[in-house]
Amino acid sequence: MSNLAKAREVRPGMPRRTRTEAEAAVVDQLIRQWWHYAEIRGIPLGCSIRAMGRKLGCSYEHVRDVVKRHRAHPEELQRAVCRNRMVTMQDFEQEHARSEELRTGGGLRPRTRR
Repeated sequence: MSNLAKAREVRPGMPRRTRTEAEAAVVDQLIRQWWHYAEIRGIPLGCSIRAMGRKLGCSYEHVRDVVKRHRAHPEELQRAVCRNRMVTMQDFEQEHARSEELRTGGGLRPRTRR
């Protein structure tokens, strides 16, 4: 924690996010919709969690954590799916483009490849 405090002294406003709030919301909504569809249809999730993460540009751990959170609280999933409009991959691509613009301008942290 002291290292983080030192880094904030040197560079105020750090650490920066890797994606905008809107893009993060779209990603979570797409994961919810995908999982809800898979639950209704009885589709096994094991092999496609990694594919979903790749498609959305996030780690499979994030996809798994969102699914785990909604498995623990299914009523929250129902409310979220009913409350929010259906999100499409086109919405994701638009938000991702906005994030890329901010990233090139220095507003967001650059993506790193592992």
